[in-house]
Amino acid sequence: MKLSMRLGVSANDLSADVVAPSELGPTEIGRWHALMDGNPALRSAFLSPEFAAACEQVYGRVRVAILHRGGDVVAFFPFQFADLPAQTLKLAQRIGEEMSDAAGIVAPAGFVVSSPALMRLCRLSAMFISHVHESQSDFGLACNDGAVSPTVDLSAGADAYFCERKKTRSKFVSNALRLHRSLHRKYGSVEFTFAAVIDSHNLDTLIDLKRAQYRRTEVPDVFGRPERRALIERLVATPSPYCAPVLNLVAIAGEPAGYHLGLRCGSTLGYWFPAYETRWAAASPGRVLLWKLVEEARANGIDFIDLGAGDGQVKRQFANGAYKAGKAVWTSGGLAGLAARSYLSLQWRLSPSRANQRDGDGEKNNGEENAPDAQEKSPIERANATQGPAST
Repeated sequence: MKLSMRLGVSANDLSADVVAPSELGPTEIGRWHALMDGNPALRSAFLSPEFAAACEQVYGRVRVAILHRGGDVVAFFPFQFADLPAQTLKLAQRIGEEMSDAAGIVAPAGFVVSSPALMRLCRLSAMFISHVHESQSDFGLACNDGAVSPTVDLSAGADAYFCERKKTRSKFVSNALRLHRSLHRKYGSVEFTFAAVIDSHNLDTLIDLKRAQYRRTEVPDVFGRPERRALIERLVATPSPYCAPVLNLVAIAGEPAGYHLGLRCGSTLGYWFPAYETRWAAASPGRVLLWKLVEEARANGIDFIDLGAGDGQVKRQFANGAYKAGKAVWTSGGLAGLAARSYLSLQWRLSPSRANQRDGDGEKNNGEENAPDAQEKSPIERANATQGPAST
């Protein structure tokens, strides 16, 4: 049985079908891919139809709005519902919830839609959305509270990158080179693996180490909900050029010391889940792994690494670029939108965690980046206090 039907909705010159990802046809998926290819800011595995399909398999309540102008498909907007009450009240969240590092509309240059119009096209009362790239404002979907998301651009090659880092971050580079020499002298070998075919034992180890890190730093355990691990397993089982997990491993003296699970879209790699063996903490395995990843990226077809939201020390040291990733509450307007906004604010207040649960810099994550806002205002309340598209 299909999870949804094609439901025609219109707003101004746009119309939309709201469907389950499994209902997308080859032509629609091809159009989605072409839109991603045409805009570097959309080249994220989290914005791909394959990620949407995996989320549907795991979470169930996942939808995609296919936007049309005339007879042409012009954009796609994926979203999901947290549970049956949210679906009944038409309150959506970003697809993949805490497992996703990107959200927004996939559209061509020049496309513009207001957030209220988008909500009406999607038949939603409201949506709390985060991890929205600043370029979404070009589509009319600006957000508030932008968090810095560092990036590593390797399009000029690793040599050019490290030359630039030496000029702008000389102490970081000299300390890193000194660390590598010390590890080679003491242990003999430091080996790096970039694996597109993921070994289940290494994946299990990474998740166990990540859960141990959450306990040490006293932040909520992302993998405490089984569907999140199930999502990773689904993605591993169904890789595609637009959404493929990769596992990086650094071994010191032949012993695994640091791990990283990333999500790849073409030549862009999303830095997703880093973890390390605590017995190797003094060797800074997280930094060593990221250094090796940058060194070997081009050889593995990667020329851009998105380090994700959070301005931690390690990210700042490696980053040669950045963008803002915002959040907002979008409503359809009217009394229904007002009621939905109030409900979302209350839901956020009662949530057991208001933290960014996943962010971490390998060996240097003590939870500061996961602290709730000092003013203890919900994102909904902050959006209420700000004028502009993000607060409509």
